[in-house]
Amino acid sequence: MEDSIDGFNVVKQDIERNLEQVKTWFSRWNTLQSSQQQDDCVQLEETIIQTLKDVMWDCDQLAETIAITQQNNVYNITPAELEGRKKFVVGVRKQNNEIMKKIKEAITRRKLMKNSVGPGVSFSAGARDEQLVQRQILEEQDELLDRFHSKIGSISDVAIGIGEELTTHDECAFFSFSFLFFLFLSFCFCFCFLIILLEY
Repeated sequence: MEDSIDGFNVVKQDIERNLEQVKTWFSRWNTLQSSQQQDDCVQLEETIIQTLKDVMWDCDQLAETIAITQQNNVYNITPAELEGRKKFVVGVRKQNNEIMKKIKEAITRRKLMKNSVGPGVSFSAGARDEQLVQRQILEEQDELLDRFHSKIGSISDVAIGIGEELTTHDECAFFSFSFLFFLFLSFCFCFCFLIILLEY
């Protein structure tokens, strides 16, 4: 029985066709990035991202069929073929993630550039990108320091609170001990006084 009956190869062909198209678009996108044609880049990014999402959805479907086949091998798929299908899905996901990562990094860079570079300021693309990255790193470091200081402040507050509770506890313990000691002395005095009265 041919393994194409289970539909895996049909979906696989769709994925391969979409990936080839994405690679063509991605090559074009890289060229547009170099030439700073931002409007064309944005349009192409939307098309690439949507296609990558479709490919990932198909990969998820294939992964589900592989899992089902491992439990109930209706189509008599050989272990070697099953392993090949797993590697195909893993490879496609890796390619998708690499392309998606580069595009999202470019989108993030563009947003930072738009928000941080004012009108009338001119930099080369490389210098501008480097400055933006350095600025983002400094902002992340400042955020981490703020969190660290906040944690230290919280720990300090907790320590002070514990110290106050211990102080209050010690004071209460001292007064309680003094009161009990006074009662004990009073009892001893009364007992001795009673014995003296009885002797008389």
